[in-house]
Amino acid sequence: MRVISDSRGRIPFAVLGVFLLIGSAVTSGIVSNLEREHSKGITIFLKAESTNYAVKYAEADISRILSYSFLQALKKVGESPVTYSNLSTQAAKDYADEDGDGKADEEIVGDNGVVDTFYEAVNFNKNWARNMAKVNFNRYINSTFRNGIYRYGDYLIDVFDPDNNGAVDNWRDIEIDEIKMELDREVYIKSLISEENNSYPVYWKAHIKNLEIEVRNLSSGRNFIQSINVSCLVPSRLPLMMSLVETYKKSINGISPLMGLVTLIGEGCTEARSLLQYAGKYNWVSNIVDNRWLQYLTNTGLVSIQYLVFNSIDPLELAYLAVKINDLVSKSNVEENDKYVKEELDDAIRNEILGMISLPIDYKEDIFRTFGNGTDRKAEKELKNFTKSEFPESGNRAVWNVARGILNDSMVTYYYFNESANPNLVLENEWRGYEFDKNGYVYHLSTPNGDSGNQKTFDIEYLPHVNSTVMKKIYEEIENTYSASFATQINRIKMEESYSTSFSGNWRGPINCEKWNLVSSKPEGSILSKGKIPSSMQEYRETWVLEWKRNETWEHEEDGWISCNITHTYKEKVIFALIISDYQVHIQNIFHNKTIFGHRQDDNLEFLLRKYVDNHFIRWRDYYTDTDRDEGIGKNLTLSCENWKNNTADGDDSGYEKIEWLVDECLSALYNITEMIKKDGKEYGNISGDFNITAANLSLLDRERDLILEKFENNKEKYLDSRRYIYGNEYKSAAAKVVFKMKEWFIDEIKKKLNVSYSSMAEEEINKELKRRGAAFENYGNYESAVNEYKDGIGNLKSIHFGNKIKLSGEWKENASLSLNAIPHYFDFKNPPSEEEDWQFDVKNICLFGPTGLPLLPTPVTPWVVTINSWYIHVEGHWDTFEVLDSNDETHLDPLFGHVSQAYVMKRKPVFDSICHPESNPEIGQCRRLKFGFDTISLGIVPSGRLPIGDLDKVVESDSVGR
Repeated sequence: MRVISDSRGRIPFAVLGVFLLIGSAVTSGIVSNLEREHSKGITIFLKAESTNYAVKYAEADISRILSYSFLQALKKVGESPVTYSNLSTQAAKDYADEDGDGKADEEIVGDNGVVDTFYEAVNFNKNWARNMAKVNFNRYINSTFRNGIYRYGDYLIDVFDPDNNGAVDNWRDIEIDEIKMELDREVYIKSLISEENNSYPVYWKAHIKNLEIEVRNLSSGRNFIQSINVSCLVPSRLPLMMSLVETYKKSINGISPLMGLVTLIGEGCTEARSLLQYAGKYNWVSNIVDNRWLQYLTNTGLVSIQYLVFNSIDPLELAYLAVKINDLVSKSNVEENDKYVKEELDDAIRNEILGMISLPIDYKEDIFRTFGNGTDRKAEKELKNFTKSEFPESGNRAVWNVARGILNDSMVTYYYFNESANPNLVLENEWRGYEFDKNGYVYHLSTPNGDSGNQKTFDIEYLPHVNSTVMKKIYEEIENTYSASFATQINRIKMEESYSTSFSGNWRGPINCEKWNLVSSKPEGSILSKGKIPSSMQEYRETWVLEWKRNETWEHEEDGWISCNITHTYKEKVIFALIISDYQVHIQNIFHNKTIFGHRQDDNLEFLLRKYVDNHFIRWRDYYTDTDRDEGIGKNLTLSCENWKNNTADGDDSGYEKIEWLVDECLSALYNITEMIKKDGKEYGNISGDFNITAANLSLLDRERDLILEKFENNKEKYLDSRRYIYGNEYKSAAAKVVFKMKEWFIDEIKKKLNVSYSSMAEEEINKELKRRGAAFENYGNYESAVNEYKDGIGNLKSIHFGNKIKLSGEWKENASLSLNAIPHYFDFKNPPSEEEDWQFDVKNICLFGPTGLPLLPTPVTPWVVTINSWYIHVEGHWDTFEVLDSNDETHLDPLFGHVSQAYVMKRKPVFDSICHPESNPEIGQCRRLKFGFDTISLGIVPSGRLPIGDLDKVVESDSVGR
């Protein structure tokens, strides 16, 4: 059945097809002619330039030979790198002399005359590789470019070597440049890798300048010599691998990320174990710092940093660690755990290779895995119960004990113990230090039972009477407040003066005068009478008008000089001013008594004022206005300057009796502050939660102190209760000022005591112990700075996975994958190595202050409430073999497997130069093993008052294991 039956278009389309075929044939002929003409032109051009093409092809082949020669050299260097050389052979001396002047270069040999630093070793190995590449290059060149073997068209090319000693005479003629690239790791935490930047030398580029070749034209028989420059990129990442191993070495030695990781994780464990020992769990933590879990932490740190540097790890290292670290989960029997490890290892390895194992190292999450005989849950529960019940007392005791120590006299009894002495326990009423010598025995601080039991190492008894310092301060404050200086000033102002005659004519005199006679004295306004005081002391003045008369003899000239008696009258205004100075200002009605504190009658300074008014001011006023005395006309006077203190005037002690109650009022106010501090104990106690299972260091002492001081400062106004004593800008009375000033002084004294920093004291003691024991770790300051440097990085390192790529970027971009093989796969200081292995792992800790710790006790001079202990930790070791492989490198040919990876192997062995000197095979240096090691300290901080923290068993020090 036809779908479409119309066939009308068949003939026209067939005709069209015929025309298309004819057209294509014509077009093809035209194109063929054009191509033939173009080919003639190309043939002529190639004939003119054929020599250059032959040389270019030869240069390309020679470059490949140079590249392959260097690949073989780097393969040898990677398998047996020289990391140390004392230049004992001529060959070694030659590689140390890059410029060929017969002397070792400073960039290769240090001041000590040997090659031992990384950069010295790199330059030494680079020169060795240049020489090996020269030997390989000459051999391959002779096989390819000699005796007319290499031909290109009509040209034959040979290397020009008239002396027949090789195309390259000296390895120094081969130059090397470094090709640096930026590393972009899949997982990167800057603070946990010891590198200045992420730019690394990845490849070497080799150059040979002015290499002479002989070119012969086979048709004409003509030949000529031509110099060429040959260069190549050596496609081996050995420079990168060497540099990364050096970065790893820096990261696991000295004050390094490894030290930081172990310190941070270990500090959390140490603090938690310290608190548990303080709580009496001696069967769990008889020794707080244990070498076995230091072993686990070190292995964890080594693997973690290895992964961060290489973005890859030895899978067996991770597998062994993942299995053995189960011992941290409260395995009571080590032998059983080792059996568990052996049984489960095969499965663990398989799981790790399949990428199923992830190793967490966050110390905050896994801290309870270090507590010995119990389980992690039990330890966590025990610790939380302990911190809830005990720690709220710590901050409160710090403030309350300080306050009581200032207010009350106290008596402290310290307990010192020596098991071998008789008596073995002695009591001391003064601080004798943490240990002292007596009768040839060394007594150390202990408990009443001699280091056993959960008891205090001292007893402090606060006596019922007030400290003499406080009483002296109260008396001083009363004396200063209830004191003033008084004086009476008399100022006279002339009003009028007259005589009984007009003095017309000539007069002289007075020839003779009688005594002035006060004929009248009258006050202007009211005056003080005995028993009264001024209502206001802003400016008290009394004004009097005094009239004086006297008889005088004058002479008048008439018929000579004639004597005349004349009456002289003088009138003046006299101001009697009561001057008060040197008294406390800003006190309401200071010179008038008033009721204060609701029931106390405060005399203020009224008694002193009344005494002065009665005994001095009125007396002098009456004396100078008495018409029977006729005293003081025209004279300005200041009388009776009196400085009276402690409310006692002019030898009259009865004034003190009026304010004697103020001593009791002050003491009551101070005791009230201590009671308020006691009630606020919960506020201060919560601050001590900073010690709760966190990495502890001495800065925590100052941190808790600062937090307590801050809280105390916030409560200051409550303790002062200023509204009770001050109204507006004035004290309500002199007594109010005395009490308030005593409360201010008391609070300031508490702050001074609390503000004492014992971190520097503890740091000094730690440094002394480190120096005394010859510790390689210099001081506590270096430790703390290292912790601060690396503490942020550990929070970002959550888990370790097997292998990630490293992205390289420079003039081009590529990816690199590295593989690692380390022997041993796990460091165990208790299990000696097998005969096939040659490695070392040494871990030890020393409790610096023994079982007594370093108590910063609330003694009369040290009011803090804390005890610390410190452990000096030393870790060192090395691998038998540490090998890095470039997993995606395919540059080294292999007859069986096609290719092998570039390797960089650090293993102890001598290195011989067999390629360059096959007849003598001299030793040019040594390859040394990759080492690691660091010193650090660990710190435990607990409240004082019980048995201090420390290693109750003998001091733990492990010996080195391995060779």
